[in-house]
Amino acid sequence: GRYDRRQWFDDDGDVLWVDTRGRVGTHLPVTEAVFQKWHGRLAGFFRNPALRAESAYNYFTRHPGAKARNFSGMTRGEYAPLVRGSLTTMLAGQAHGVNCIAAPLGNPCIRLTPDVSLALRHLLGFAFVGITEFYALSICLFHAMFGGRCLSLEFGNVRPGINTAHSVQVPPNAFTTWGGEVDGYDWVVYSEALRVFFSRLWAFGVNEQTCTLLCPSAPNGSFVLSGPLDSS
Repeated sequence: GRYDRRQWFDDDGDVLWVDTRGRVGTHLPVTEAVFQKWHGRLAGFFRNPALRAESAYNYFTRHPGAKARNFSGMTRGEYAPLVRGSLTTMLAGQAHGVNCIAAPLGNPCIRLTPDVSLALRHLLGFAFVGITEFYALSICLFHAMFGGRCLSLEFGNVRPGINTAHSVQVPPNAFTTWGGEVDGYDWVVYSEALRVFFSRLWAFGVNEQTCTLLCPSAPNGSFVLSGPLDSS
């Protein structure tokens, strides 16, 4: 890449958590060893489990390799058990995240009982918790907590979906059913992530007015509070 990780970030030792190929953000499980090494330095975005399941379903069942992976023609009801608890097992260090959402045959996550308690303990060791449904506010919160200039490019969608025409409408309300069931494991973890997020918004004085000043290059209306808890 243009900015080599070892040159720009790792001159004082490990700064970024990477896989064995030096890649960042590859759905690695947060094992206890990882948690102990990176405690207080982890950052993550968390997403409404129903919306995340819909996104994963659209991607993997219509991906060019869907037929080879035996995803082709799979219904949401058939896919739902594959992704149930996938956030929790990844955060608890029980399974690689992609294995839970992209391996219909011999899916190891189906045989796992997600460890919610361990996942919640690991979550509370995160230095930063963002919420995908409140993306702009999350970016503002990050800068309020850690400083740095807020750039317009931070608000761009670098991975826009291509399957929105196939999507079903998923109401963004708490405990939404998807594929005929509620993911009781991941909703517990996501609810705690929401609690942490909103408590930090309050603690750091982050709101529409302060964010407009802190991130003036953000698109108009970016910081109006709307999302999974909006009743309008």
